[in-house]
Amino acid sequence: MKQSLSSIIFIFFCELSFGQYKVDTTLKAEYWRMFERLPEKVKKDKDTEFKSGMGILIGIKADTLNKKDLEPVDTSLKIFSINQETGEQEPLATNPSEAETINVEHPQWLSCGCRFKGDTLEIYSGISLFSGFAVITKLTGDRAIALYTEHESEGKVFRTKLTNKKVSEFTIPATINSLTIDRRPSKGLKEIYGKMAVTTNGYYTYVNAWGFKHDYIYKRMQLQFYFHCDTKSSVQQAVLQ
Repeated sequence: MKQSLSSIIFIFFCELSFGQYKVDTTLKAEYWRMFERLPEKVKKDKDTEFKSGMGILIGIKADTLNKKDLEPVDTSLKIFSINQETGEQEPLATNPSEAETINVEHPQWLSCGCRFKGDTLEIYSGISLFSGFAVITKLTGDRAIALYTEHESEGKVFRTKLTNKKVSEFTIPATINSLTIDRRPSKGLKEIYGKMAVTTNGYYTYVNAWGFKHDYIYKRMQLQFYFHCDTKSSVQQAVLQ
């Protein structure tokens, strides 16, 4: 019984030490199967626009953490549109957001870059135009941590705490729900493939907060994506400075 108990304790501590990510050598093939589901234009640009690497977003969801602050909506009010062919009134249908259309069958591309900084492999996966987000993953030995960053060019619309000033860009911790890579990171590594799911810490946004009592939404993001990057490429290095 003592031997069995000590074995359980040993396994438990091994999982704590090495359970932050898994290694699966078949992940490279899985990545390229998912790549085939991207739009043709993106696939054609993989050797030019995405020379340093590419991420593949397969899930993105915003959790509203202050739903209790949302004022009740008057459901008696109905908005109609006019059917151009029949001339009749029809209930106005809302189109799904871009985030709601992203899934395993309809993935979205992400920029991706990675580099070694000392013994730590840093991996950037995100999208950035006038606004955007990114997940920065840091792998050191058997340990992994993730950070989430978001920015908005239209102005200062975020707070990480209600007592903080509004900012246009922020970085917060994210919990790694799962992380699989195709090999253990080590110096001299040329490229790496991975798949991960993260949940960010909560933050406050004043964007599209109509109907909320205090004019902000307290939210967190859940993201699932694949990544592939070239550690030798100079592209995307500036992002990781």
